[in-house]
Amino acid sequence: MTERVSVIIPAFNSAPTIATTLRSVIKQTYGDWEIVIGDDGSTDGTSDLARAVSPRVRVVRAQTNHGPAAARNLAIAQAHGRDEYVPVDDVVVAAQAIALAILRYTGPAAG
Repeated sequence: MTERVSVIIPAFNSAPTIATTLRSVIKQTYGDWEIVIGDDGSTDGTSDLARAVSPRVRVVRAQTNHGPAAARNLAIAQAHGRDEYVPVDDVVVAAQAIALAILRYTGPAAG
């Protein structure tokens, strides 16, 4: 049985890269995920572009910019997954990144 993973993506004025980032998450080999974007007060349409990519994308939006940590925390507060995955690259997430992260924490070597 798989557990839902919340993919947390902080964003601020990320219109040029947000669709590419989201499509890379959608291509994951691990299927039980949700995407929660913490939009940190973007003024370039980041939220609308993100919502247009997939109905599985959820955007929570701050009215003003408070920095990436605040955006991450905003998204984590709205996440429903058992685990959170925060990509280190804001453009492309490798196709097996979530599956490998889950295996690392739940596999035989995990305590």
